[in-house]
Amino acid sequence: LKKENKRAFVLQATIFCIILGLYIGYGAFSLKKSETDTNLRLAVAQGSIEQFKKWDPAYRDYVLDRYETLTKEAAEGGVDLVVWPETAMPGFIDECDIQIRLLKVMKEANAPLFSGAVTYKSEKGKDCFFNSAILFSPDGTIRRQYDKIHLVPFGEYIPFESEIPFFRSVIDKEIGNYTKGEEFTIFEITKENERPYKYAALICFEDIFPELTRRFAMEGADFLINITNDAWFRESSEQFQHAQASVFRAVENRTSVIRAANNGFSCYISPKGIIEDSIYNKNTGNIYKEGSKTFNIKVEKNRSFYTSYGDIFVCACFAFLILCYFIDFCLPRI
Repeated sequence: LKKENKRAFVLQATIFCIILGLYIGYGAFSLKKSETDTNLRLAVAQGSIEQFKKWDPAYRDYVLDRYETLTKEAAEGGVDLVVWPETAMPGFIDECDIQIRLLKVMKEANAPLFSGAVTYKSEKGKDCFFNSAILFSPDGTIRRQYDKIHLVPFGEYIPFESEIPFFRSVIDKEIGNYTKGEEFTIFEITKENERPYKYAALICFEDIFPELTRRFAMEGADFLINITNDAWFRESSEQFQHAQASVFRAVENRTSVIRAANNGFSCYISPKGIIEDSIYNKNTGNIYKEGSKTFNIKVEKNRSFYTSYGDIFVCACFAFLILCYFIDFCLPRI
C-alpha cells in the first residue's frame, strides 16, 4: 500500500511539474513575441472633486475651471485624446454653459475629449438616465456614446424595483435610478496616414468583469480606458485595490489599460500588467489630489489566448477534476 501511495504521489507531482512548466513556458514565449506600437499620447485629468460638489450648481464653474486647467497642463505638446473621469461633467451635456466651456477646452487642447457624464433620453414617455462615456470631437459634436452595462446594485439601481415598487422607499430614496446600456460601443482615434486605433470604456467597477472586457477585445478594442469616480471612498486603500482589477484585465487580454479616476488611482497599465506611470505627488507620494499626466500608450498587435478562447482553460481544468474523481472513486467499484 505504501509503495502504491508513493507511486501515486510521484505521478501526481510529475504531472503537476509538467503542467507548471508548460504554463511558465507559454507565458515566457508570449511575452517574448509581444509586438507593440507606441504612437498614442493620452492626457488624463484627475480633478479630485469632492463628492458633494460634483453636481452642486454652486460649484459648476469650480469643477469646470479645474478640469480646464488640468487639461491645459496635460495637453501641452500635443495629444491624441484628453480623458476625464466618470461623471466628470457637473451637469447635462445639452446645457448651454457646459457646451460653451467644453468647446473652449477642446479648442485649447486641439484634441477630442473622452469624458464621463450622466445622460438621459425619453423612452415610452419616461426619462431614462444613463452613466455614460462620451467622445467629443474638437468642434464639440458627439462622435459616440457608451452607456454603462454592468450597473452597481443598490448604488446605481435597485434590483427588482419594477416588481417591488415600494422597495425604494424602504431602502434609500437617494439610490440612483440608472438604466443599463445595451451596446458594446467601440471608439476610434484617427491619425493621419495611420490606421484608426480602437478602444472601449469600462465605467467604474466594470473592470472587475473579465467577460465584459473580453467582449470589448473581441469587438476589436486595441486598448481600454477605465473611467471611475472612487471619491466615495475618500483617501483609502480602495483606490489601489480597484486599480488591481485593471491589472488583471490588461494581462488577460494583453492590452493597455488607462485609468482616469476622480481622486486616484489614475495610471497607465501596460499589456504586461505593469503600472508604468501614474498621477501622484512626487514629494508626498499622494495619489488622491488633483493632477494631470500624459501617457504614451503601447498598442499590442497580437491577441491573447484568453481573448481568443475565453474560459476554455478553466473548463478543461474542471473536466480534468471530474475525470480524476471518476478514476479514483468510480473505477475501483466497477
